[in-house]
Amino acid sequence: MSAKRATIETHCGGYRSEAYPAVNVKVYRPWRSVKLPLDLGSCCNCRALGHDGQANAVHTFVTAWTDPRFTHEWIDEHVSDAQRDKVFNLACELGWERITDDACEIFGSQTKCYSAGRSGGWAIVTTLPTLTDDGEPQPRDTDGRFLPHDGWNKTLRAKWKRFAKHARACADDVPRLMLDSLYHFEFSAWADAQHEIAAQAARDAGMDA
Repeated sequence: MSAKRATIETHCGGYRSEAYPAVNVKVYRPWRSVKLPLDLGSCCNCRALGHDGQANAVHTFVTAWTDPRFTHEWIDEHVSDAQRDKVFNLACELGWERITDDACEIFGSQTKCYSAGRSGGWAIVTTLPTLTDDGEPQPRDTDGRFLPHDGWNKTLRAKWKRFAKHARACADDVPRLMLDSLYHFEFSAWADAQHEIAAQAARDAGMDA
């Protein structure tokens, strides 16, 4: 196998389809491998500081973390297997949106990037020059017509290396995206209900006094 072919993986887009440049984007990490608490980024707790909604407020940004009650054990207890699968699939869809956006940003707005494989575990780009079985470039244009020169020049190879790195990072980030979604929807709804229960208990206690 030539050095050129070794640096660019390929995958067929379907039965008897030609091989296209591809990146393995299978998700290998389980959601339990994601460390908690999650870093939610920097934000200002405007409500706690008393300037929520004020246009000229002076904001104080600090790193926000997930509630310490949001744990792997909480997920086991409060989120069904079916709901976890649903949220995981939604996280995969978000990861794919990022991959396709990256492809268009790196290779141009007309780039076509698809998922392939039984589990959709390959990102193939069909608008780039393909590779022949012996590893030599087989340049084509976006309409599938052969190009008269080697489309896989140094610049395109550098772009592919960048895309492959980004695509793999998106796949590796899916478990974190899944937990982020569980936190902002399932856990937040539960926490709000717990807060209301505690508030009602306090009101009841005050009435009894």
